[in-house]
Amino acid sequence: MPSESIYSYEVFDLNFISKGLKISELEEVNNSNKNKVYIEECDASKWPKLDSGKYDTEFLQMKNDDLRLKVNGVGEFRIIGGNTIFWSKENKGVSDQDIIIFMLGSAFGSILIQRGTLVLHGNSLVKGNNAIICLGHSGFGKSTLAYALIEEGWKMLSDDLVALTPEFEILPGIPTLKLWEDAVSNFNLKFDDLRPVRDGLNKYLYIPSSKQYSKNKFSVNSIYLLREEYSKKFDNVESFSINKIESDKRAVLILRNHSYRPRFIRGMGKEGSSFLKLIDLQRKIPLQTLD
Repeated sequence: MPSESIYSYEVFDLNFISKGLKISELEEVNNSNKNKVYIEECDASKWPKLDSGKYDTEFLQMKNDDLRLKVNGVGEFRIIGGNTIFWSKENKGVSDQDIIIFMLGSAFGSILIQRGTLVLHGNSLVKGNNAIICLGHSGFGKSTLAYALIEEGWKMLSDDLVALTPEFEILPGIPTLKLWEDAVSNFNLKFDDLRPVRDGLNKYLYIPSSKQYSKNKFSVNSIYLLREEYSKKFDNVESFSINKIESDKRAVLILRNHSYRPRFIRGMGKEGSSFLKLIDLQRKIPLQTLD
């Protein structure tokens, strides 16, 4: 029986090594000297049971360095020790792409959280040395705004997961945007050039070109909160007004709510350390709103 192919990727300053599963959204590398994270298929029925935790749900079980996630119709994921991702398909009909979508989100996010990395749920871009982070709830238009900024000469650093070093540098992450069907149409993009995020979902993957994406770390200059009522304002990016949130306490709570998967953070015992990092982040780079 032939051995499975091994794929190597560098993202978030880590070397992800995937056995048998090719992740086309990421660029392959050779001879990486980054810390290793291993990705491998594994029979979920053989995973040891976890005791119930305070923040567990029907589909999520957690302790400090072990997270289990079940996605109906897709499969199960086990993330352990900040260095290993196991995955298992629900059945043979599940596509690799369905596994990859949750791999690049919840699984990679869990790895970063386990490693003590501060992760925000948003996207980050850079122009010159001016690096920004845009936050907002799902559906508020973060990816749409990011594409509009790319059209204005900005470069992507990461979408969905924004990982920060202790010095608040943005780590180059996953170079894709997920655009809804109406955004694709409004930007006059060709559907034939894009791949659906998942079958049956009117959301499409846009992969920036090498000129539209940066692989370097940049210090954060600004953090913006995108408000829902302004999510349709992308025909003129310069029409946004920028306002500081006067209360630092309120700003930190907003940042906490826009951390990536707050339940994961609480369930794996990282809430205290994460909150202290957010306080420091707000002190150094105050949160502002786009109005």
